[in-house]
Amino acid sequence: MTEKQSPSKNGFGLINRRGSIANKILFQILLFSSFVTLLVTAYQLYSDYREQVEMVDQRMRQIELSYGEGLGNAIWFLDTQQIESTLAGIMKFEDVHYVSVQIREGDTLHLGDQRGDDRSRIHDVDVSHTNAGRVVNVGRLNIESNLQGVLNRLGKKGWLILISQALKTFLVSFFILFIIYKLVARHLSDIANFAATLSIEEEDQFLTLDREERAEPDELDQISRSMNQMKQNLIDDVFEREQTAIKLRTLWKSVEQSTASVIILDAGGEIEYVNSRFERSTGHKAVDVIGTKSNTLCFGRKNEDEYEKIWKSIVSGQEWRGDIHSQREDGSWYWEAASVSSVTGPDEEVTHYLILKDDISELKKLKEKLELERDYLREEVIARGNFGEIIGDSKALKHTLSQVESVASTTATVLILGASGVGKEMIARAIHAQSDRADKPMVKVNCASVPDDLFESEFFGHVQGSFTGAYKDRIGRLQLADGGTLFLDEVGEIPIAQQGKLLRALQENEFERIGDNKTIHVDVRVVAATNRNLQEEIKAGRFREDLYYRLSVFPVEVPTLKQRIEDVVPLAISFLGNACKELGRKTFQLSRSQAALLQQHDWPGNIRELKNTIERAVISSTGDRLIMDIRFAGKQANDKVASPNLDAEPDGYLTNDEFRQLEKANIIAALKAADWKTWGDEGAAALLGVKPTTLAYQIKTFGIEKPS
Repeated sequence: MTEKQSPSKNGFGLINRRGSIANKILFQILLFSSFVTLLVTAYQLYSDYREQVEMVDQRMRQIELSYGEGLGNAIWFLDTQQIESTLAGIMKFEDVHYVSVQIREGDTLHLGDQRGDDRSRIHDVDVSHTNAGRVVNVGRLNIESNLQGVLNRLGKKGWLILISQALKTFLVSFFILFIIYKLVARHLSDIANFAATLSIEEEDQFLTLDREERAEPDELDQISRSMNQMKQNLIDDVFEREQTAIKLRTLWKSVEQSTASVIILDAGGEIEYVNSRFERSTGHKAVDVIGTKSNTLCFGRKNEDEYEKIWKSIVSGQEWRGDIHSQREDGSWYWEAASVSSVTGPDEEVTHYLILKDDISELKKLKEKLELERDYLREEVIARGNFGEIIGDSKALKHTLSQVESVASTTATVLILGASGVGKEMIARAIHAQSDRADKPMVKVNCASVPDDLFESEFFGHVQGSFTGAYKDRIGRLQLADGGTLFLDEVGEIPIAQQGKLLRALQENEFERIGDNKTIHVDVRVVAATNRNLQEEIKAGRFREDLYYRLSVFPVEVPTLKQRIEDVVPLAISFLGNACKELGRKTFQLSRSQAALLQQHDWPGNIRELKNTIERAVISSTGDRLIMDIRFAGKQANDKVASPNLDAEPDGYLTNDEFRQLEKANIIAALKAADWKTWGDEGAAALLGVKPTTLAYQIKTFGIEKPS
């Protein structure tokens, strides 16, 4: 900034600075006045010169008038003395330096020095004499005057004239300068000083001219107002620039510290700027990508049609948003949420494109994990709906539940043993529900349904492109169960080639996804279940012994339904209520005879068979009573159907339809026990205690057919 200076003024109040308007005005006035002074002086000298020359000529004529007659008489009478006396008298006149007279006969008398140059003035006249009234020309008079004297006198007089005129001009100039200073110059000085020392730091100091207020502003007032407005505009502009600079610095800092990648493209689609987050996320350096065009860097991996749609959208002024699959410099892929918008200039023409991208890989993984957890929770709800709560009061079940209660609060690995359909998954869920991990998911893996070539992908997960068909990242079941429980159902079905990989993951609590070199650490409790005899499988070489001991830290054996026959009726009543609710049927009641019939069955299919039997009965019943059609399977040929105690007092009654259904079911059971033989000692007729012909009639009456 220029320091404010006090104005240095001369006697007229003009700023003593070269090139100032006041000095220029002074110079012009002095130059003009000097020219006028010289012009006036020259004119006056010329006028005096002409006047002096005229006076010389007039003096010549006076000499002619004064001495002409006397000289004419002297020449007439040839009075030489008189002629010389007359010539001497003429020589006494000022400026006359030569005089001569030529007498008629040719004689010439003269006095002085004849010059004849350009500074001489010659007066040549005839001299006459009047005799008897007649004028006679007697000679010729020649008078030569020297103008040098005139010039000398004018030279002395010229200085006086010059000084006089200069003084007059100075006085006039002084007056003009005073007027100019009073009206213009001093204000111009203030304006010039204000402009020279203009400082926006002194916001309250503005230009004020020392002059009277005018109703109508003149040019100086307009200049003053313009200068003050200019300073105010400068102050406002500087303030706006400072505010803009602050906003730009804040914006720049925000952009650089942003958690999102920022890319700015010019109107042609070339990259002009990328922030540091972009460099960290992609591994690309700014100097390598600036000035390049890359749809992949901006919009991820897409086909040309998708790129064209994106550009068509943003060129039209619309904002584009979407999830994109981007590739880092090292070749790895990750997901980003991107938004692209256009930036227009004052003429509404697009000047730049702004791209904001945020890494959502973890969100994608979390979303996938949540979706899988949702699916598992749905399966759990369905499973709970199918099996309900653990129901029963038998000693065998109580023993199992006491084991569950003992091990649930620990972190020990549990191996649940039992035949198919006994409810091993319900026991696993009970262990999880009573553990410290109850608020975390229990992830179930049906090992029998996992193909051998997809075992690692199912358990450990994979990254996109790690093998054919891996179109996106997948979270493995181990990672999904992190913090919770991993239930390995049918663990005996795991191929022997894959058991070692599972063992390592369970022992180390860490693994790597297929195609990824990053080790993932998990905290998982394992509960396994199988219907196989794993010790026999170990002997047969189909199961690893070390994996067996890793899983069977705390074995829990689930009893079959035959071992807990007293729980059949409570289970049947629970299944009956659930089936009626799910199928939208009226609630049926289980009669005592039906309950007794259910307890007579061995239930080789265990709880699953019981549930299916109840659902089938609900579906088949169309009236107000439940029609039980028990298709007993698994009875051995030598097993006898228990005969009802006819002496016992019945606890209810059967309708004719119910009785016929019971009779039909009894015949079918006998036929199955006899392998559909009706004749002979081991035939169905012998088992039922009827004649073969009677049995044949009953089979035809009930429409019983041997299954193909």
